[in-house]
Amino acid sequence: MAKQNLRRHHPFMKKILFLVNPVSGGGLGKRIAGRIKEYVSVRLAKDEYDIVFTSMDMDTQVLELGGGYEILVGVGGDGTACRIMQNILDL
Repeated sequence: MAKQNLRRHHPFMKKILFLVNPVSGGGLGKRIAGRIKEYVSVRLAKDEYDIVFTSMDMDTQVLELGGGYEILVGVGGDGTACRIMQNILDL
C-alpha cells in the first residue's frame, strides 16, 4: 500500500508552535522554554518549530500564529490552556 501524504497545508508551513507563558509558575515558563529548545533543537530542524512567549494579548497571538502550524503546544497553567483552547476554536 502506497504511503499517503496526509499534510493538508502549505508545504512551507512549520510543524510545531510552542506558545509559552513566561510568567506561569512564578517565572518557570522561561526555564521550561529553555528546556524545550534544548530538546527540540537536536531533534528537529530550526525551520520545523518556533518557541514564542505569550504576550498580554494572547488571544490575538493565538489567532495570528496558530493557523500557520500543524501543532500548537501551549505551555503554562490553566489560564494559558483555557485561552488557547478558546481561540483555537476560532481558527
